[in-house]
Amino acid sequence: MNPVPVRPAEARDLPAVARMRSILWPDGSYEEHLSEAKQTLATGMNGILPMVTLVAEDETGSLVGFLDVGLRSHADGCDERQPVGFVEGWFVDPRVRQRGVGRVDAGCGRVGQKSGMQRDGIRHLD
Repeated sequence: MNPVPVRPAEARDLPAVARMRSILWPDGSYEEHLSEAKQTLATGMNGILPMVTLVAEDETGSLVGFLDVGLRSHADGCDERQPVGFVEGWFVDPRVRQRGVGRVDAGCGRVGQKSGMQRDGIRHLD
């Protein structure tokens, strides 16, 4: 199976990202998710810490998944003295599940490095 292309989200992706976020987190409205996605894209931040949204495309260029990854000041079981990489949201369209779309760990480090996340502490997702 060919790897699914994974890249940082762009402005043109935001409606699809908001739609997928609405499925993952149905308590929030589409408009709320769209606003949050726009804010993340514009600032590269989630509050005061860095965050990036990565998207997965199928062979037609349609988005079939997203991954929100960023830094948190701490997480259970981690060293409380330093920030930790954290997956905030992970969604794969049900129509393409079980096809390797969610296997983005190898690409995340490369995308994170390109987006500047690596210098802030995100090295890879395992």
